[in-house]
Amino acid sequence: MIHFLFPNFYKRPYCDNKWLSYSNYLFEHRTLCFDNMESMAYCNRVFGSLSNLNKMSDIYPFSIENNISNKNKIMIRPKRIMIMSSFTPIELFSQEDYNTGKVLNENYLKVFLESFNNRFKVMSIEEAHEFTGTYFDKNTHQTHFKDPTMTLSKFYKEYFDEAYEDSSEILR
Repeated sequence: MIHFLFPNFYKRPYCDNKWLSYSNYLFEHRTLCFDNMESMAYCNRVFGSLSNLNKMSDIYPFSIENNISNKNKIMIRPKRIMIMSSFTPIELFSQEDYNTGKVLNENYLKVFLESFNNRFKVMSIEEAHEFTGTYFDKNTHQTHFKDPTMTLSKFYKEYFDEAYEDSSEILR
């Protein structure tokens, strides 16, 4: 579904501290995705700490290292941040970090989850399809809009009040 609604979104690589090929100038990079978040070790590797995840989801720009800028650090402010996981937030963030052996303090976990739930809309894939008016066709293995007259341009205008731009067309 994410590939259908946000073609060419920026998928944050797990393996490196640098945000490879991230560009503030590409429309598609307004949508940032952290895919397959399965453990606290993953969270700590990608975000450094959970407080950094809160900073990323705040209204202010944050600093990242990339391989494009001469300075290697740029300020970014994505419009959408998506976290994909098979776990609920409580399941994910209450796990032991297998790299450090640490578990979050119960009081900190409670405060963090409250903040997380205020900043992110947590939903199952079924709820996401309902929310976006899409469905997954098991025969073709593709996502489609339920309304056959809906287009990505209409979807962006209706859901995000912004025009859809395809940067790949500009770059060709």
